[in-house]
Amino acid sequence: MTTAQPLVLITGATGFLGFLTLLELLRSGYRVRAAVRSEDKIDKIRTHPLVSALTSQSPAGEASLSFNVIPDLAAPGAFDWAVQGANYVIHLAAPVPSFSGAATVPPEQYEQYFVQDAVQAALGILKSSAETEEASVKRIILTSSAVAVIPFAYLGASPEVDYSVLFGPESRQPTRSGPFGSEIEAYSAGKTAVLNAVEEWVDSDAQLGERASFDIVSVLSGWTFGRDELVRSAEELRTKGTNSVLLGLLLGNKSEWPFNGNAVLAADVARVHVLSLNAPQAPSKSHSQTFVTSTPIVWEDAVEVVRSEFAADVEAGRLSVDGKQPTQPIHFDGSKTEKVLGIKFAPFHEAVRQVAGQYLELLDQA
Repeated sequence: MTTAQPLVLITGATGFLGFLTLLELLRSGYRVRAAVRSEDKIDKIRTHPLVSALTSQSPAGEASLSFNVIPDLAAPGAFDWAVQGANYVIHLAAPVPSFSGAATVPPEQYEQYFVQDAVQAALGILKSSAETEEASVKRIILTSSAVAVIPFAYLGASPEVDYSVLFGPESRQPTRSGPFGSEIEAYSAGKTAVLNAVEEWVDSDAQLGERASFDIVSVLSGWTFGRDELVRSAEELRTKGTNSVLLGLLLGNKSEWPFNGNAVLAADVARVHVLSLNAPQAPSKSHSQTFVTSTPIVWEDAVEVVRSEFAADVEAGRLSVDGKQPTQPIHFDGSKTEKVLGIKFAPFHEAVRQVAGQYLELLDQA
């Protein structure tokens, strides 16, 4: 009799990074249950050619991928059914700021949207997992960000902060409340709040006690760039998600404001999520540990990649070497992740190649 492969519940699978993680799970032989907000999201995943190819190759066939519709992830008990029988949970779903200038929500809703709802969704997963009769969940992976542990002032090129400080997996910042002056500030506060709330909950004997058999791994990433398998047009790649920021530079956008000099290839972040499922437990008594996924970058190195590797497209006016984007170096150490998980992060130029290459492919298909 064949033993069934472990079952992973994943949220956020209809997003850029979540979809790459879903693909990595299927490639690695896991059974996957994707929590989505609506029925139409199911078709978006199930009918994707890459998903169809992977499920057809799986010994479990279409049974290797199932779905659970959860319209409101922050609702009490939202995950009670979804976690039943799951061995692992990967929680990637989260509110993200707009990178195009269009408002995601009005400023008066920043606190609720970016902070409170995100905290409630994460804690809801913990509570539902702890209360399953089977106690099947062994580990929960939570997707976070560099901005969860780096003070917001560091992101603003402030002359009042010490840029020699090294941030890493053990760095933490106090939870802060609004009002917030921008979506990115609210997003940053939300990431900090979720990380702190989860670790407080899982390390509390009164909460965890004998009720849960799982531990927590948080994955903190810098800017995340790379091929987006869900994008269907050059315009979509140019205007949505973090790739739009890098692509803007490759199309000639000029900025005087320095950006954080930490980034990582999206495919590497997806791999870290899957590798973390079987990573050794934290050596301390803590029920949680953190992996940083990030490498130092210089933004305008991307322009040199385009200059040297896409010269014909620059000549044709499809890419540009006129972009300007200063870099604010912030030391964010991902060496523990590479050592413990046995992964070597791809260099920045690989992300540039993927984003530029996909953009050109989509132009050709138009």
